[in-house]
Amino acid sequence: MYTVADLGTGSGAIALALAADLPDAGVWATDISSDALAVARANLAGTGLPSTRVRLGTGSWFEALPEHLRGHLRLVVSNPPYVAESELDAMPPELRHEPRDGLLSGPTGLEAVDVIVREAPQWLDPIGTLVCEIAPHQSEPARGMATAAGFDEVLIRQDLTGRDRVLVARKREEGSG
Repeated sequence: MYTVADLGTGSGAIALALAADLPDAGVWATDISSDALAVARANLAGTGLPSTRVRLGTGSWFEALPEHLRGHLRLVVSNPPYVAESELDAMPPELRHEPRDGLLSGPTGLEAVDVIVREAPQWLDPIGTLVCEIAPHQSEPARGMATAAGFDEVLIRQDLTGRDRVLVARKREEGSG
């Protein structure tokens, strides 16, 4: 059994999908919002066997995880807030109904991504992977953050509409190359 983490889980949908798709994984789903975790708890209730492998943690990003997981996570995923304060008014109305804390990251929009990328290497196992959603215009700064954090392989993946939307950063086992 290996462990994966969904940081900023919100409704818990990604954590549950991970548990369903990765039958050998234990999943930690974290969020700083007790309201979000209440929704995640409700969504996990009664969903069957995969949800029994999902644990919830309250706190900011990696702070919500037990210390014994440091250096032992195979996968970290996150859909963090990545909207800059100056971008909020330009967002489509259907997105502005979301809780502000789930959308706004700070002045640049990269504040949450930066924390996650900087801290991920110490939490991932030697062959661990970080997958983090970003805004399309953040791809190059996010790539730079991951490289500076010491990831060996850094990729930007596109969404179904062809926009840069996902940072994938991998570690390689020491001595593998």
